[in-house]
Formats: sequence, C-alpha cells, structure tokens
Amino acid sequence: MGSIALAEVWDKTQTAPTQNLGTLLSQSASQHANRTALVSLHQHPSDKEGDTSAISWTYAQLHEASLGLAHQLSANGVAPGSRIGTILFNQIEWALMFWATAHLGCQFIGIDYRAVSHKDHARDLLESVPCDVIVASNNKLALAVDEALGQKAPIKHRYVVESSQTPGWKTLAELSENATEDLAKPMVSPNHPEETAVIFFTSGTTGTSKACPHSAVTLYSVARGLSKAHAITRDHTICQHLPGFHIFSVVYSLTAWLQGASLVFPNSTFDADCSIRAIQQSRNVAHPTAKFETLETVTIGGSTVFPELLELCAYLGPKRLAAGYGMSESLVVTTHNQKAEDALTGGEDVCLGTAVSGACIRICQPGSRTLLSRGEIGEVHLGGLPVFGGYLGLEHESCYREDGANFVVSGDQGYLDEQGRLYVLGRYKDLIIRGGENISPFKIERVLSHETGITAQVVGVPDTVAGEAIVAIIRRDSGIELPHDELRNIVSKSLGPQLSPSMIFDLTGDLGHKNFPMTPSGKPQKATLRQWTLEHIKKTNSRQLNHTESPIESQLTEIWSSLTGRSAASISPDTSIHTFTDSMTLIQFCSAVFERYQKSITVKDLGEFKTVRSQAMLLEGRQKMETGSDKTQDFNSSTPPPWRELPENRQQVLRIKQAAMGRLDSMGFDWGDVEDVYPKNDIIGPMARGARPNSWNHRHSVIVRNCDQARITSALHTWATKHPLMRSITVSDEHNDFYIIMPARQSWLCHQICHGGSIDNAEDTLTYRFNEPEWDHVAPPGPFFKVTILPINNTPDIGLIFHWHHVIFDGVIIRQWYRELGQIVKSQQPLTVFHPFQRYSVALNRRMRNVAAQHAIDHHVQALRGISAARDYLWPPQRVPLWLKGDDSGWKYPDGRLGEPGLRTPLDGNHAIGTMGLEYAISVPQILGLRERFEIPPPIVAKGACVLLNMHLTGGEEAILVTNESGRSWPFVDSAAGDEGKSDQSEDNGEGVNPLSIDGPTVTLAVSRTRLLGDETVVQFLARLLQEQHVIEQHSHAPVAKIIDRLESPPGGASPTSRADADVVRSILNRQVFDWLPDISSTQSTAGEAGQERSAGDSASVEMLEVLSRTDLGFVWYPSLKEADTTLKLNTTWDDAQMHATEVSQAMKGFLSAVAWLSKSENWERPARECRFETEDEITDVGPEKCYRR
Repeated sequence: MGSIALAEVWDKTQTAPTQNLGTLLSQSASQHANRTALVSLHQHPSDKEGDTSAISWTYAQLHEASLGLAHQLSANGVAPGSRIGTILFNQIEWALMFWATAHLGCQFIGIDYRAVSHKDHARDLLESVPCDVIVASNNKLALAVDEALGQKAPIKHRYVVESSQTPGWKTLAELSENATEDLAKPMVSPNHPEETAVIFFTSGTTGTSKACPHSAVTLYSVARGLSKAHAITRDHTICQHLPGFHIFSVVYSLTAWLQGASLVFPNSTFDADCSIRAIQQSRNVAHPTAKFETLETVTIGGSTVFPELLELCAYLGPKRLAAGYGMSESLVVTTHNQKAEDALTGGEDVCLGTAVSGACIRICQPGSRTLLSRGEIGEVHLGGLPVFGGYLGLEHESCYREDGANFVVSGDQGYLDEQGRLYVLGRYKDLIIRGGENISPFKIERVLSHETGITAQVVGVPDTVAGEAIVAIIRRDSGIELPHDELRNIVSKSLGPQLSPSMIFDLTGDLGHKNFPMTPSGKPQKATLRQWTLEHIKKTNSRQLNHTESPIESQLTEIWSSLTGRSAASISPDTSIHTFTDSMTLIQFCSAVFERYQKSITVKDLGEFKTVRSQAMLLEGRQKMETGSDKTQDFNSSTPPPWRELPENRQQVLRIKQAAMGRLDSMGFDWGDVEDVYPKNDIIGPMARGARPNSWNHRHSVIVRNCDQARITSALHTWATKHPLMRSITVSDEHNDFYIIMPARQSWLCHQICHGGSIDNAEDTLTYRFNEPEWDHVAPPGPFFKVTILPINNTPDIGLIFHWHHVIFDGVIIRQWYRELGQIVKSQQPLTVFHPFQRYSVALNRRMRNVAAQHAIDHHVQALRGISAARDYLWPPQRVPLWLKGDDSGWKYPDGRLGEPGLRTPLDGNHAIGTMGLEYAISVPQILGLRERFEIPPPIVAKGACVLLNMHLTGGEEAILVTNESGRSWPFVDSAAGDEGKSDQSEDNGEGVNPLSIDGPTVTLAVSRTRLLGDETVVQFLARLLQEQHVIEQHSHAPVAKIIDRLESPPGGASPTSRADADVVRSILNRQVFDWLPDISSTQSTAGEAGQERSAGDSASVEMLEVLSRTDLGFVWYPSLKEADTTLKLNTTWDDAQMHATEVSQAMKGFLSAVAWLSKSENWERPARECRFETEDEITDVGPEKCYRR
C-alpha cells in the first residue's frame, strides 16, 4: 500500500534572526543609505502655498530622524520595554515612530483610528494593553482617547503630530526641549530577538479584540519569506495603502525596508484615485490599483479570496498575481505568486500557496490536533517561526506548542492539495451547517451583492431537521424592488438550489435596523445579526400561532391521518410532522396534496415547513396549476413523445440503431419494431457489464393460488404490456448505455413468458433447473425479465419462477409491480397508476450538466478526498477477488481474464447460505421515542448502529460504507429552469408525480464516511447522521462515474493520491451496503384509495416463496421496521467466498445490540463511543423473510 501524504507542510528553509528589530533596521539603513526609503505623496516639505512636492526621505534620513526621536523619547523617560501606542494615519510620522520604537527596544502598538470613535471599544483596547506613550495624528483622535480613558489614565506621555489643542497633550516637536544627548548617537537596543516588538489586535468579530504580541523573530521571518517569494529587491517600490495597524501593512513595510526598496504612502487613508496616481508616478510598483505597465505584482489577502477578485485584479494589468494567507496571530504564512494569466486557470477554490517564512500548515480534524490527509477538508492550524506565543494576558485553547514551535488554531476551514498548497474555504464560526453540509455564507453574499442596489449578509438560524436554515438579510438602495423569489432564483442559478436562502428579510423593513452591525474596524458582526434575525422569527411565529385554524389546515390534517393511521384529533397543527412520519410518507403526502389542490409541495418544503399550520400557509400562498395543462394531467393519460424522435437526439439514435441491429436481427426483429429508446442512469449502466453470466440477477419463486394457466398467462401479458422496462434490451454507444423498448406483441413476449411443464408441489419451484448455466439467469443485452409458468399437479395453483436483472428494477418499484400483478390476477380495479420511467430517465439525463448536478458531484468529491488513507478501515475483509453473491460460475477479472477455478470457494462448503441470508429480530420499544422527541427516525438509528459497529470491528477512526438511496425524487428539479438547450420536455419538472410510482429503477448509491466527534452524545451523534442524510438525499442523483472521474483527475491533474482515492471508491461500491428499504405498505395508494385491496368473492392470490439475490456485492445490511412497530428485523446476505456464516451471525448480533443500546432513553445523553455490542435483550432468529433483498 502506497503512503498517503498527511495534511502538513513545513517551510524549513527559513531560520530565525539573531538580531533584534532595531539592529536589523539600522543595518539596512547603513547598506542602502542613499536610496529612497519612504515617500509620502500627501505630505509636503513646507507649508508654503502651492508646494505640491512630496516628502521623500532616504534611508539615511529616516534612520537619523528616527534615531533622534528615540533619543528624545528616552530623555523624556521612555525606557526599553515601554509600550508606545500609535493612532496614526499613513504618514511620515508613522514610519518615524515605528523605527524609533525599534531603536528604543520598546513595543510598537498600532491602534485602529476608527476604533477610538467607539468609546467602549476604545476603552477595552487601551485598558487591555496599558500604554506608556500615546501618539495620535490629530487633536480629534487625542480627544477621543481622553473621552475613552479620562485624563487620569496611567499614560505617562501623550503626543499629537499637529499643533496641540488638547489639554495634557504635547506635540512631537516639543520633545526636543528636554533632549540633552547627541541625537545622532547610535542607540543599541538591549532587546532579545524573541522579546515583544509589535502588538497587533484581532478584529473582535466574536467579542473583545485580543492582543497579539510579535517579536523580531516572527516579523523578520515573514519579511524575509515574502521578499523571497515575491523576488522583491531594492529596485522595487511598494504602494502602501493599508492602514498602519494592519499586519499586512507592517510586514510589507518591513519587507521593503529590509530589502532596501522604497515605500510610498499615496494618501493618509485608502483612496483609490490616490493609489492610481502613485502607480503612475512610479516605475516599478509591487502593489497596485490600475492597469499600467509599471505594475509588477498585485497581492491579495486578508479575507477569503474568490476567482472574481483575481479576474478583477488581472484586469489591472500586473505581470504577476499573488494571493496570501495570514492572521493577526500568525502574520503571513503562505503566498502564491504566479503569472497573472496562470492565476485565472484554477477552479472555484483559489490557491493561497504553500508555507513560507518558516511556517508550518496543518489540516486537522475540527476540534482536535489529529492530522487529516491531503485533500481532506478540516481546520487550518498554523505554526512555526511566524506564529506568536499566545495572546497577551490571556490563556486560550487555540494556542499550543508542539514539535518545538508555536501553533494556533485558525478557526478557518480549508485543505492542502497534493503539492501542499493551501485552500481556505471560510470561517468555521460563520459556516452554516445545513443538513450536515458546510455552507459558506460569503458565496451567497457575493452573488446577492452583485445585484445593483443590494447589500446582503447571510447567517444560519437553528432548524430542527436541517440543523441550520440559510437566511439572507438584505439592504436595498432607494428605488430597488427586486422580489425575494427573484433573489432566490439568482442564487439558485449561480450556486444551485441547495444554497438558495430559505428566508430573506429586509434589514430595515423586517428587522428594524438601518445598518448592519459592524465592528469598529468595519467587519460584520454575524452573531449580532443572527440574534436580530432570531428575534424577528420568534415574533413572526408568535403572530402565526395566534391564527385560528383554517379549512385547509383541517384538510391537510385529514391527509396526514389517512397516511399514518393516526386520528386527526391527535395531530396538532403546531406539532412537527417529522415526529410521526417517515420519508415515504412525506413523498406520498406531496402527491396527495397535488391531487387534491393542484398545487405543488415538495419534500424539501416539508423540511422547512414542518407543521400543518405552516404547510397550510405555504399552500395558501401558492398558485394553482392551470387546469388542463400538461403538468396537471395524469402521466398515463398521454404518451410522452418518444426520446428517439426528439430532433436533438437524431445523431445519437443513428449510432444506437447501428449498435442494436445485430441483436434485433438475431431475434427476428428490425429497427421498425422498436417502441422507444432512452438512457440508463449512472448506477444501472455498469450492471449490464457484470463479472459473471448471472451478475446482478434475482430468482424469485412465486405461487399463484386458485388460478389457471390461461388466466395467469393473460395477466402476465397485461402486466408486461403496461411496463416498458419489462420489455427492454440494452445497447451502448461510445458514451452511454440505453434501453431499447421492444413491442408489446406476442412475437416479442414469447421470449419472456414461457411454459415449463408441470411440477408436483410448490417447493419444486425452489429447485427447478437451479443453477443451470444456460437457463437460470437473464443476461445482457436482454431481455432482462423472464417468467416460467409451472402448473402444480393436482392443485388449482400455478408456480412461477421469475428471473430479473437489476438494470430494470429496484426494491421500491418491484414490490409495487408484484402488488399490481395481484390486482391484475384478481381483475381488480382501479389499477395502480405509474408514471412513465421514460420521463424520469430523460429528465435525469438532460440535467446531468446543470448547476445542481455539478454541485452534487463537487459535494461528493470533497467528501471522498483522502479516502485512500483510510483503506484499513474497510469492512468486511477481502479474502479472494471480487464481491459476488451466489453461484459465480464463469467469473472474470475486471480486465477480462477468466477467474481461476477453485479460487473463489464458499468458506462454508455445501452449507453456504450467503445468498439466502440470515434474519434476526430484536424488540426495541423505545426506538420511536427518538423520533417523537428528537425527530430521529428508526433508519438513522440503524445506520448509527452500523457506523459504530464498523468502527468496533476495524478499530478505525471512521466508518466507511455504501448507503443505498431510493432516489425517489425528481432529479435536480430546482435548477431545471436554468438549463440550456431546452426542448419541450425540459419543462417537465415532475409536478404532481408520486416519485414512489416512477416506473423503473431510481436507486442510487452514496459512499458514507462517518467519525465520532469527541464525546458527542447519542442524540448529538444521531442528529448529525440525520443532517448528513438530508445532504445525501439532496445530492442523491449525482452520477457516481463522474464523481470517480473528478476524484481521480481533479482540476490540477491526477496524482498518486487522487488515483488511489478513486481506486478505493471503486472497491467500496461493491463491498458493504447499508440498505434500509422503507415500508411502503401504507403509501401504495393515495389518501382516497385506502381500503380497496381485496375484491369480494375472488380468492386468487400471489405468494412469494423465495428470493435469491445474485448481485455483485460482498455484504448487505438490510434492516427494516414496519410503521408503528417496535420489532426491528435485520436481514443480511453476503459473498460466501469472503465470510463464514458464524462471522456474519456475530456481526449481526453486534448490530442489533447497538440498535438496542442507542434506542434506550437512559443512554441518549451518554457518549456514543460507549455503545455496547452485546445485549441481554433477546435476539430472535426469524429466518429469511420472503421479500425483496439485494
């Protein structure tokens, strides 16, 4: 097994300085004495009117003046180690004070001049770091300091740059009055390089700003690292328009001065026009704001960087673009300097470069110091030479020391790629955790704020089902009237529907505030904004609760009652429906609502509108579909246009025709006999290329009671006529797999409905021609459905042996097909209504390239990055090649080589039962309590047990398994309107479709990776799984093949790790599957059709005897629980060549023990990691049930 790089990168090329900051600056002044050190374009040498020249100082002049100032301060009692607070604009005096402080060995403290106007905040800053000296640019700032601290504050010296008009303050010019020494005399600072030289403040977005002390070691390391990374020389000019209290300002100024480069202040504060003029006047500028040939480099940093910002900066015309990353605690730790044209070829995530300046970057599991693998998303930890030793006067858990270096937990979410380059995705504290998915509010804000006249902030508010709901708060300019729905559509089209805000509020009209809450430094205070939002929601909900019940509320209550069996009186209009429903009931409710009201409500809506009252309000606000429109007609009332006749498919159909003619001709048919053609989905296609002749086969033994041959033959003809996929074969062109639907004529159906002679008893169906190589399966290219009719001697009964291939069915639809067969046999009306699979298949295929599909692919790729590092956590262990349940005669390796006879031998010999499986049961009376109290349904409890058992069996830190998803939703419906190249069918968004009745396989797969987070409780663990499940369902239609392709070949190119990740995912897909097939017995008909199951006087019935699954899978967990029941059943089937039945039995008992432990209320607040895999509760062997299993 190849080694997988951990998510850590350390720049070992940098060494710590041996001199202090004063010495370093003096040495540079000596080396570059006559070169220009500083130009202040907005300051002039004299006060004469008309003097427009700028103050310009050489290194010798700056050194001499700052040394003189240091002597003057010393003469006035300022000693080494004193703290000098500066509230200065970008001006000559800022540089003077910075150099003088370094000469003295004092601590330079840059204070945000915007902060002092906020009295409380200014007091907090100045009291947290008491200063011996304060220097302010003007009297207004001096007065603000006095108002915040008062005259009695222990500040020994107060100086103002301009003429002093504030009592107690002197001008800097007055310092010379007490000077007695030679002002040009060298001054040797006694400071050690590791002593504090500069103190920065954090922005204080989460509360009080914290002081971050830095030394010559951290400052010099960064300055040297930046100069090397950006190739800055003494011939460069740095356009410095950042404020002097900002880390980037200080370190870039220091970088320039240590290299002998020139620093230019365009203005006292940032002004774009002034910066442009500065660049015009300079020949070689390393920091920009206009499109000029003199621009060398544009450097971007300070917040999350997005591609649009790179494009904007590239438009300015620099030769190079640089993106950097750092914080007050670590200064600048990465930079990525590249040619401007190369910087625009990346993806959505902007590369911030690799570690520089002796820094270490780690990506750890959130809340821990556990290193992840490269490619995995986690929390960014920063360490090494640039990182401070901790907050001043404050112990904080985010700071630690390890491997001889200081480290700080950044609070940022990010990852390292294969080359060790950093990508930062956002702040963890700002991320919205919706359905287990981390959503960056900045992306949504960026899209909304692109609209003219709109300023937006996005926060998350608590949501019981999704975890958090996305809420946008907008401020409109005067005259802007963009409706909320239009704003949602804008986000949906740009980012996908899953990032569209659930709620949008107007800052003034709804929340009652004119301005967004901001820190004094100008950063948004999301916590305050979130609180405003919650208060508004609470008031709104309170008003809604006072409404009286409306007629539609009563009607919706009746529908819920009919679907769940609960009395209408027991369903409160203000109780969450998720406390008593499952996923299938939600689907059925949506269908029933559409049938009754001709208004659409989705499962996604039910996640946000969880009570009957809120659902009624939602429906009352929605428009009714136009009567008689195509979308309101029953899908069986009109035949959809054949896919092969759509103009855009003409060329593809020609290729399919050519590929199919050989098979058609061999069976006596031609292209004119073909009824239709339509594409397979991503999961189904590969099943037609199995590893053995009977791959992905099912053999079902069925008895039809009280029915003769003529009747069952007629019923089977009617049945197959109604379901096109039963009459399909498949072909492939060079890109896709397709169903070819054959005619519902006797000439075709005779290949599928066969008579096999009589048998003596029902049990003979179990052994009839069992495992005969040429008969006991159906195989590509089809047909994929075959039924053999076997009259049972001396009885009125008929035996049927069905052969099915998984390319045409899944667990949800086949049970409905069998139910319908029973109806047909009984001549029962009305028959079940199915929605044409053709429409679903075409919609899925057409939308695979839209925004939602691409987002779904990206979601899975991000989740699977680095999975190859966890291959030791895979279960069950693989003993022989491939994963094949049942008879494996004729098996082949993936490359086509024939398998060695005897290599794959059942471990239990003739007693092998993996195909039949085992089934155990356990009573879990409190399992429904988790749903009633916490909205955690039984499937999540079962999945949680499976996750914990996997960790227990492998000893691993995470559980990796495949979950089978029903896929019973219309694919990517929310972004269909944004598709290009529409045809008439592109408007088919599935309104009114009951997804349970889509007439074919919609099953999908998802690779699930789960870890335990610290000591999270059982409820917290299961709630997190539920949120993750919502995300899985949201992205359930993501094409697995494209996920693997993108995982293997990311935008930056394939690597050993990316290939290993893809290979592991391929191996996982067939290894272990968790498959909760929901109970659909109560959701087969609409609310008005309940109770019409049996026709009086007709005793014919269809009975399943045995289900044999020959799927290419290693192990399948198949837990089930009927609605309102508390006995959980667990069936498993497995590859007999990989596992003994005793091993399986032990694992099953561990699974059920875990379910029982998680279900008990006394354990709900205990840590999930304490779960027990043995139980005193009775586990019953109930034998395999006669039902569908994989």
